[in-house]
Amino acid sequence: PPRIVFDDDELLSIEADSVIVAISQRPDLDASGLGEQLELGPGGKLAVDKHLATSRERVFGAGDAVSGPSTVIEAMAAGRRAASRIAGFLDGEISPWQELADHPRGVGEHLAISEEMLRQPRQRMAQRQPRVRRRDFEPVDLGFTVSQAVAEAGRCLQCASCCECLACETACEQVGALDYSRPGRSLEIQAPAVIWAEGGDPPWWEDTDGKHIYTVDPASYSADLMDVLMQGSAAAGLAMAPAVGLRATATPMEPEPEPDYNPSLIGFFLCTCNESMAPAEALAAIEQMAASVPGIVHSQSVFSACHPQGADRIARAVSEQGLSQVILASCVCCPLNFQCISCNDQRTRARLHLFERLGLDRSRFEMINLRDHLHAEDFSEEQIVTRARAMLRSAFIRSRYLGPLRQGTTEMGRRVLILGGSQVGVSAARNLALQGLSVRLVHRAWPSGQPLPEKLAERPLAAGLESAITQVEAAEIEGIKGTLGDFSVRARVTGRWRTWKADVVCLTDENLISLSMYAGRAGLKKFYRYDFAFFNTPHIGVYRVMPVTLGRVDPWQAGAALAGEVATTAAKAHLLDHQLSPMVDPERCRGCGRCVEICPFEAVGLKENPDGSYTSEVYRHNCVGCGGCVGRCPVSAMDVPYFSNQLLEEMVDNRIRSEA
Repeated sequence: PPRIVFDDDELLSIEADSVIVAISQRPDLDASGLGEQLELGPGGKLAVDKHLATSRERVFGAGDAVSGPSTVIEAMAAGRRAASRIAGFLDGEISPWQELADHPRGVGEHLAISEEMLRQPRQRMAQRQPRVRRRDFEPVDLGFTVSQAVAEAGRCLQCASCCECLACETACEQVGALDYSRPGRSLEIQAPAVIWAEGGDPPWWEDTDGKHIYTVDPASYSADLMDVLMQGSAAAGLAMAPAVGLRATATPMEPEPEPDYNPSLIGFFLCTCNESMAPAEALAAIEQMAASVPGIVHSQSVFSACHPQGADRIARAVSEQGLSQVILASCVCCPLNFQCISCNDQRTRARLHLFERLGLDRSRFEMINLRDHLHAEDFSEEQIVTRARAMLRSAFIRSRYLGPLRQGTTEMGRRVLILGGSQVGVSAARNLALQGLSVRLVHRAWPSGQPLPEKLAERPLAAGLESAITQVEAAEIEGIKGTLGDFSVRARVTGRWRTWKADVVCLTDENLISLSMYAGRAGLKKFYRYDFAFFNTPHIGVYRVMPVTLGRVDPWQAGAALAGEVATTAAKAHLLDHQLSPMVDPERCRGCGRCVEICPFEAVGLKENPDGSYTSEVYRHNCVGCGGCVGRCPVSAMDVPYFSNQLLEEMVDNRIRSEA
């Protein structure tokens, strides 16, 4: 057939949505002199047999010369297949390279890598000297030599990508988190609002009326993590208003009663961490050792306490055996509803499954973190069991002192006081009103003893606000007293002093920030209270908007983000008090006030008794459980559950006696 002749210098560009290649492409074997020596098939392609051998001995064919135009992947596969046939031809043996199916196999094992295989270091590529390469933009790396390239290729064990050997599915058989045979699923979610954070408009935008769709454009903020979080908080705050119908009325939880323990019914559970905690023989010895302790009526190993099925097994055994106390040896350190710097996803999930989903009593659980202390990779099985024995001894001592953790609840109302009628304040007020909260908005406010800034003096009342918003034109604020859910704000309005009651207070003008606690008073405040909570202050329940926040988002977005945080707090109608809050023994307390002085969180106060004396009182929702007040008390009138003085004394005494 005639050849197609074209001019390399003549270029033509045509825009198209689809391109069909139909110009009769064919191998140009004549130019290489092979056209007359090799048998050709239809279309001028090489004719090969099932072994990819051509009509000429010792010549093989593959790729586009055999199949015609194809994809890069198909060409690479053809090259691999031809290399396999050539290797078999030269060695006279069947090639070890098996033919790969063009679909997931779902069966078979990948070739095992021998433990005796020597480790080969990565080849180091030569580079140009710095004093030379700094003067130009020529390539720095000089490339591998032939011997280096061969050595580097010989290091490859084909472990860089999934070969679908399904070994992971076998290893995860108990957990069942991997299933290659499961088909894809489609989910349909009904939601009152949608947040789109992929940039641009959602692809389904035209199928909606555009209402309650809030977009976060990645191009609108910098790479600063705080900017990203603030943008997301603003979108979340806006989405909470149309989602108010999803809220359910909370039921107050009564303080935990004193457990009626039967110390003879103790259960021991050992989490194997999906058989990775320690060798099976060592784990069996640990379980047997625990089962031999007097009082243990049930001993069981579970494959994973952080997995729903593992937690279900524990709950089932507790119910069926009537266990009054449980000792769980896993990676979890404690049963508390508290996140410390050591908490990870597995530890949190285990507590969520056991105590939140299954409703087991936290105060009846003693936890041992074997995972971090056994160091199974560094010790023999005998040493592992010895280390576990010491931890089990402490756990059994602690189990004798288990008691109620939560001492009470703090009731939370829906009254919000916003001081400052800036754009931030108005935005937050309107958003909260749409969510059903009762809002009092003071447009111009200033602390007593300070003048009203000139830029605020002419601020007018906002128009068109929701009926749930009570507006106050101006007020002098003497101070904020009280705690979350029970604030008292003394203010002078039109010459008369009055007291406003509120559950939450927001400070949205810069001149009001001094009404909140000083943020630099203790370094622990930031550690405990500023976990990406942009508006929190050390005074829990008092929120403020700092100038730096307005540098990240516009005022209206800042108000929405503030409303989101306030509404989240208000939605917790009955707040759970901190489960490490100290307890006060009124018979020992002499009202010296040292606990009040040392607490940086306003979590301890003094209440007056009928006889004129004073006794310490703990505001548990403000408490972070640091124990500073317990250590400061000179008469041991304060103590914390789970780490009581009596428990510590018993553990120290037992340790001394065991070493005597």
